[in-house]
Amino acid sequence: MLNNDERFQMNKFFLKIKKTYTDSFGLNNKDMDANEISQFIRNQLETGQALFTEKEPPPPSETKPDIDAQVRQFSLTQFENIIDELNNQNPALKLLKGSRRDMVQQLNDANLYNVENFRTINRLRGATAPALDPLAFSLPAVPTTRPTTAPLSGLGIKNQVLPQTVIFGKIAIDLNKLYYQNVLSIKRHNGNKIIGHKNKRVSDNFVEIVFKMFDNKPITQSDLKNIKDELMIYDNLIVQSGLHKSNKIPTTIEQTSEQMKHRLGLITGEIEAGNSNKSLLTELHELLFKMVRVHLISKNAAAAYYKNIKDTFFTL
Repeated sequence: MLNNDERFQMNKFFLKIKKTYTDSFGLNNKDMDANEISQFIRNQLETGQALFTEKEPPPPSETKPDIDAQVRQFSLTQFENIIDELNNQNPALKLLKGSRRDMVQQLNDANLYNVENFRTINRLRGATAPALDPLAFSLPAVPTTRPTTAPLSGLGIKNQVLPQTVIFGKIAIDLNKLYYQNVLSIKRHNGNKIIGHKNKRVSDNFVEIVFKMFDNKPITQSDLKNIKDELMIYDNLIVQSGLHKSNKIPTTIEQTSEQMKHRLGLITGEIEAGNSNKSLLTELHELLFKMVRVHLISKNAAAAYYKNIKDTFFTL
């Protein structure tokens, strides 16, 4: 939850934060819990402060930034990492990728160019660079016996605490929740929640597959048949982690992508035909951001699509 200082800052800029949140996720988005909303507000206050204050023109004597020097600070890939991370922290920024000079100019225009902060971002991404091979994962003191038909809670090892943040390619997983509660909780490498990504309850078969990856055991088509009702969650996990690039881990991403596109067309068609049931708007939002997570659409495009439908068909 927010501390007193964060609450004061939130109240000070409440209207602008509320508008940013509504435009990005919808006002009554049940896919967002209290912790995720708090993290969104905290990100706004930490990284978007310049958006909420009046910018004063620089004094005449102030030296303009040396763009050439700034461009040389980081490689193209590093600047792209910086843009990705800043957009993840604050979707309202809507920073675009381009040439190094273009990206530097954007960062200067938004008063966001900060060498130390950028070094930290790249250091974190470099230290936890996504490994596309499950062999890169190390699980200290994790039991090797996995449940088959027996519930996880019946293994008699509840007193053993497993890591809450374990690197899983580009993301991290709360292994303790997955093992003991059958809850898939996805995080960033630093342990922070990913905004808009709710925890999901999964089956024992799903847990079995994840631990097989950590044990470097092959995932078979038979394994995937055992989670046929959870394939969208599975594909989402594998694509978000970047492990779909590994030949060792099969996915059904083409099939689930087509299913999502088809459902998007059906929902949009119903709304355009006059169905004003707000449950359709809720489903539309959830579906769009599922598509974001498997890279079918950008986050900015999803937010814009949702806002357009909401403003056109659901505005009082």
